[in-house]
Amino acid sequence: MSNQVLSKKISMRNIYLSITGLFTSMLGTRIYYFMIGFLILKSTGSSLDFAISILVGALPAVLLSPIAGSVADRYDKKKLLIAFDLLSGIFMILCFYLYSIIDNKILFLYISIFVLSVLNTFFNMSMESSTPFITTKELLVKINSYRTVVNSSAAILAPIIGGILYTLIDIQAFMLINGISFIFSAFTEFFIKFKKQENRKSIEVSILANVKEAMTFVSKREDIKTLVKIFAIVNFLLSGFTILFSVIFITDLGFDSASYGSVQSFIFIGMLISALFLSQLEKKFSLKSTVLMLLPILATCFLLIAMPIDSIIGGYNKLFYMIYFSLIVFCIGASVAGLDIPARSYLQATVDEDYMGRVAGFISSLTQFAMPFGTVIFGIALDYIKSPYVALTISSLLFVYSIYLYYNMTIQEVGTKVQVGEV
Repeated sequence: MSNQVLSKKISMRNIYLSITGLFTSMLGTRIYYFMIGFLILKSTGSSLDFAISILVGALPAVLLSPIAGSVADRYDKKKLLIAFDLLSGIFMILCFYLYSIIDNKILFLYISIFVLSVLNTFFNMSMESSTPFITTKELLVKINSYRTVVNSSAAILAPIIGGILYTLIDIQAFMLINGISFIFSAFTEFFIKFKKQENRKSIEVSILANVKEAMTFVSKREDIKTLVKIFAIVNFLLSGFTILFSVIFITDLGFDSASYGSVQSFIFIGMLISALFLSQLEKKFSLKSTVLMLLPILATCFLLIAMPIDSIIGGYNKLFYMIYFSLIVFCIGASVAGLDIPARSYLQATVDEDYMGRVAGFISSLTQFAMPFGTVIFGIALDYIKSPYVALTISSLLFVYSIYLYYNMTIQEVGTKVQVGEV
């Protein structure tokens, strides 16, 4: 890595440019995914079709993250960021022109999600590995915190804005808007000043060799292997939430897009508040304790989803359902962030910066690998099994896994103390 030091003024300027572009493109992408998911579920009424839309968006991150991480370590990070944002913008504008002449629009939407997800995977790995090159070590916490806030804010606003836009414009018009947002993001990244990358040994070997390096690195770290196992299993069980919530709220309860988007946004409000809370903690805490505390909370949330609310409150009450599910998804979001942030901080503190791209990509691929399978399995299940029973199954499995982790010593390897907010 370069020994060049950026001034605090340039570093702060880089941070603001980075988060401005990131927020613009991220908000547009999240709104696009939301509108497509809602359109498919309303048009087909099939949980499986909705699950497929999630699956095709998740697969590129699972399959390509190791390669994307290796590419990010090998080449100029600034050029990569600008290139992938521009390609995403051009692709969305192309979709805008093609949509009206395509007969099978559902298939076209699936393809658009897949291609956009491929480009986003390479962009995200480039962004993740570029952080140490656009700011000083003292400001790493600040930029990571800002990005967490940007991510959560975009996720909060996307369902709300998407729900409103769905009633005002069609998906084709938003393709054009999303394309413009990507081009604007690339424009802001053009002005970011990067430290020079020196001694990039990864470029001397093939991308496959880089991926093997990441595999070897992870295989020698028992703590990281344990984290991967835990998050892969948890991701598999949580992959059913988006489908489950959508089926219950849209199909079973008949809520409109605006109500659905408003309630869904609470998962990201929970993530945002959890992130802000953790960033203010000064004491160190154990990842083991965090996992054992939050998994039962997630299990309880799914148990509450499975509860027969109609019989408890004596009938259908729209306001009660809005509040009830808002609180549940808020707790799920807070718990997910509570699991993710300490684990991410731990990796940032223990993995060398020059290897961060390929290692982060490989770990991301491993932990997300179970999500597509969970998406398909739960999507099929919801076509044949009533949603409360599926929620009860997920809840039971989370409770059982929590008990297993409590008595199984493998999680002890993750019991390293981590200072949240420090790298």
